[in-house]
Amino acid sequence: MNMNEYYNSPDFRDYPVVYLSFIQAAAFCEWRTDMTMLLFSVSSKNEKQRAKYYTKVRYRLPTVEEWEYAMEKFRENIYTNLGVYAGERCATIEAVPQKRNLEFVYIPHNVSEMTTTEKTAVGLSWRDNDTTDNYSKTVSYSGPRDWLGFRCVCEIVEY
Repeated sequence: MNMNEYYNSPDFRDYPVVYLSFIQAAAFCEWRTDMTMLLFSVSSKNEKQRAKYYTKVRYRLPTVEEWEYAMEKFRENIYTNLGVYAGERCATIEAVPQKRNLEFVYIPHNVSEMTTTEKTAVGLSWRDNDTTDNYSKTVSYSGPRDWLGFRCVCEIVEY
C-alpha cells in the first residue's frame, strides 16, 4: 500500500500517522507547541486566568533514554494482547481508553517510533517477527516508512 492509499482510505483514520520524515515529525512537534501556547493565551482573559497554565511548554520527539525509562516505569501499560500480526499489517484492535493522568501507552507490533536521534527509532512494529518483550529495541531507518510513526513528548519549560 502506498501513502496516498493509506491517507485517503477511511479504514485507516484511527491508525498511526506514518510515511513521515524525521523533519516532518519534528515540524509537527513545533507546530503543536505553537498551537498549545496560542490556546493557553486565547483561553485567558487576564493574567490571573493565564496563571493556571504553564508559562512555556515544548513538544518534541523523545530521546532513546526517555523511551527506555518510560518502558520501565510504565511497564504495566504495555498492551501485548491488543495487536495481532495479520501478515501485511497489524489486525484491527479495539481503542485503548484514554485516561486523564500521566501515562505512557505502548502497543507492540504497531509502529516503531522516531526519536530525537535522526534515523533511530524504538519499539517493535508490525513488520517485526520478534516475539520477545524487547520493547525498547532500536531500529535504523532511512526515510518515511509504513512501519514508522512518532509520538510527542511535552516538556514543561517554565511553570
